[in-house]
Amino acid sequence: MIKIYFNPGCPELIFSIGAIMANKNIGKEEEEHLVAFIAVNPYEMDIEESEIKKDIVDRAEDMIAQTEKGAKTIISPEKIFDEISVPDEIIILNIHPLNQEELAYLMNFFERHQDNISLWVDSSNYWSPGVVKYLRTYGRAQILFDGEKSCLQMLAESGFEVRPEWQAAANAIARASTENEWATRYLAALLAANMIDNNCEEGMKNYFEAFARAADEVWKNKRDQNLDDLVSNFIACDKEYRLLKKALEEIATDPEDYSFPLAKAAGRPIGYLRLKDVNPALDLNALLEFGTAKFPWLFLIFYNIDDKYNVLANSEVIPLDKIESWLEEQQEIDVILNRLEKAVINFKK
Repeated sequence: MIKIYFNPGCPELIFSIGAIMANKNIGKEEEEHLVAFIAVNPYEMDIEESEIKKDIVDRAEDMIAQTEKGAKTIISPEKIFDEISVPDEIIILNIHPLNQEELAYLMNFFERHQDNISLWVDSSNYWSPGVVKYLRTYGRAQILFDGEKSCLQMLAESGFEVRPEWQAAANAIARASTENEWATRYLAALLAANMIDNNCEEGMKNYFEAFARAADEVWKNKRDQNLDDLVSNFIACDKEYRLLKKALEEIATDPEDYSFPLAKAAGRPIGYLRLKDVNPALDLNALLEFGTAKFPWLFLIFYNIDDKYNVLANSEVIPLDKIESWLEEQQEIDVILNRLEKAVINFKK
């Protein structure tokens, strides 16, 4: 099995991973390999091996079941079990230490896996000459470190096939530029996936999946429908976000708005949104921040994603733990808002 450890803060690595996969013919019958994408920082390099193996075994068993039903699998279940039984090949992309403690984690990882690491590419300036010499002396890894070049540039110079359009798109993503259509597509998809993870409390599950799908799309040159859906979600949510911001702006400046009249009269205005069936890619935290700026005493967002109901609240004046204590009782929204208005009016700084 090939394990690709990568820095999740560098979305431009999509194209480096694509180039590596193309170079190894991953997915082609003559060079079938199971690939695990592992997004980590130096502290997380020692991922629990048993968990990864369990996920792979579960996947293999699922593929066997699908094969028995006549479904075509990308990689045969037998090949997956073969991949589990042989030593892993490890590739590391743009993972580097920012301090001595992180360096210790990475060196420990290297020393335990030095015979399995085949490639380590990094575009930072965090490596001392002595450490670089040590990494190049031991093990069998191809070490490509250069703070003046991107990972994709180094791969191209070392013999990997890198298409010019990949380099242009990778450079655009690194700059967060929307001038490149390919880069814009992946940035939008990753942002949407990240929002879904935040709103649904799924760690970085959707982000990692989108990252892997993008890398797969790059080298196969076959458009991925899931990425199309994420981009569509991003566009729809961006439009909805702008409309909601405009609505909050109008409410905050409307002298005839009689919501929470007692709090308004006391100079402690309250604002809120009630959102039903929210698109999980909507940036609720940015909306909360904007609303709080308009209603500094208290701003709330009541929302549901599928069957999950939740409320976000913030204030520039009242401590958050105090607000959370006011929201502990599960009641109808109108009852909660009535109780909150009284609590805000009576709050003593």
